[in-house]
Amino acid sequence: MNILLVMTARDLGGAELYVGDLAEALKGTCHFTVALPENAALNGLVVRLSRISRVVPLPLSAPWRLPGAIAKLIRLAAAHDVIHLNSSHPASRLGIFLGFALPASGKPVVAVEHRATPVSDVHVPWSIAWALPVLFRWSRKRMARIVTVSNESKRILTTCYRLPAGRIDVVHNGIDPAHLASPATDGLNPRAEMGLNDSQPVILVLARLADNKGHRYLVEAAPAILDRFPDARFAFAGIPEGQISMERQIAAAGLKSRFSILGFRPDAGALLRSSTVFVLPSLAEGFPLSVIEALAAGLPVVATRVGGIPEIIEDGRNGFLVPPADAASLARAVIRALELDKVEKARMRKEALDAAAKFSLAETARKMHTLYRSVQAGTSG
Repeated sequence: MNILLVMTARDLGGAELYVGDLAEALKGTCHFTVALPENAALNGLVVRLSRISRVVPLPLSAPWRLPGAIAKLIRLAAAHDVIHLNSSHPASRLGIFLGFALPASGKPVVAVEHRATPVSDVHVPWSIAWALPVLFRWSRKRMARIVTVSNESKRILTTCYRLPAGRIDVVHNGIDPAHLASPATDGLNPRAEMGLNDSQPVILVLARLADNKGHRYLVEAAPAILDRFPDARFAFAGIPEGQISMERQIAAAGLKSRFSILGFRPDAGALLRSSTVFVLPSLAEGFPLSVIEALAAGLPVVATRVGGIPEIIEDGRNGFLVPPADAASLARAVIRALELDKVEKARMRKEALDAAAKFSLAETARKMHTLYRSVQAGTSG
């Protein structure tokens, strides 16, 4: 089966890494052509995808180039069975435009919505924000199927964007545990890299340094955590798009020696194995793979009760859930995780491993392949 997978995002995040994972998982049954915007931030993904699929850059540096890119996609679609539109957010103007344009190819289109949150969750000009939910809904009318990565995302698409629930399938993201076997990038244990001994607590956030990931609330929570665990260290690993402002906040709080900003790291497994607690203080999420990876590493997880996270974490059983934008609650939960005794830690580790096993990349790929087959045959819905 030939799949034309069209990406809307111009930077690297979970929705884009999903493309590489899916293409690898289905390389024995599907032949992918991945069309993506030209952007240096995606170069690493392009290199990875080029090993297993055809990659077609789309020149989208200026709006006037969009018609040419659409014409290119329509021509590409002729040699493919199904189009997979990998959408980063319903407010994505490119995602909306592609939703209108791609069905003109005559091929069935599956739209995968990775971060289905209200328009108010993203930065768009106020002059058009009011129209985007309507435009998004209209742009999805000719999709063969719509996929969300969590039940909560499906709920938002039906309530905020008024999409029919019967046209939406939920396919949870999953991980390949083999990816967690990645070694440290420089051959050093990350603790050694940060100058830490084996007994110091390490509190890790594995996420882009973006406002919606909520790092600032962990910075605000840090003094209370350090009062209880004065030798703790905080590590932020992820694409450093907001690194300067984050460094300023940390410095203003007098915590520069307590935080390590590590940038994007391909050795997520090594970082997780070197950490004591994993934290994801996001303000909004779809279905974050980093939480599943942390569970698969057996770590206590502290995360906000947003998006699909409560579909992964059961509070007090395999992790701890807190309200978003609440530094005090975040501090209490992290302290609680660090205070787990040996028995409780072992119990939570088992629960974490059991929960992670429910969300495998193999199962995600199987469900997507079944969906591709059904829309190709015209039997979906």
